[in-house]
Amino acid sequence: MDDNFLRRALVPGSMEAGIVRQETDKKVEEMRANVKKMLDTLIEQVPGQLFRDIERFHQKFELPPTDDPGHRLPDDVLKFRVKFLYEELSEYAAALGGEIDPDGELLLEHDEFNAEEAYDALLDLAIVCLGTAYLHHFDFNAGWSRVMAANMAKERATGADDPRSKRGHAGDIVKPIGWKKPILEDLL
Repeated sequence: MDDNFLRRALVPGSMEAGIVRQETDKKVEEMRANVKKMLDTLIEQVPGQLFRDIERFHQKFELPPTDDPGHRLPDDVLKFRVKFLYEELSEYAAALGGEIDPDGELLLEHDEFNAEEAYDALLDLAIVCLGTAYLHHFDFNAGWSRVMAANMAKERATGADDPRSKRGHAGDIVKPIGWKKPILEDLL
């Protein structure tokens, strides 16, 4: 751009000002697209980072994922993992001031709530859950993306009496008409 062009670009309504505005608008849109792409990349890395941490943990303790083509774990490992998951869930219930009955209901025995223990139990539950997925050799990140996309297509229950709610609670998330479950088969 020469000096004359720049001087004319400063004149409101001039052709040169219009050209500068168009170029500026293009650059702003490019920058917005780049920022969005960077943010999306960072968001995608969150579950990836969690699963990379799990992989490092299992490698440190020489707990490799299954090499079974059907992703099945040996029976003793399956029983251990389910017991481990239940143990962490029970610790969460205890931090809430209760316990889990045989039907899976939370029985609140007292009003004591220990936020730190609840927090710790939820973190441990997530670690055990992710570790179990790792041992099954599931492509967790790809599956996570698909399940989250399907979950984002759901709706909040209209109330505790919403017939779509399997749990009978206003806080339930339910499947609207036409909802499609995520396809995971190709990831196995």
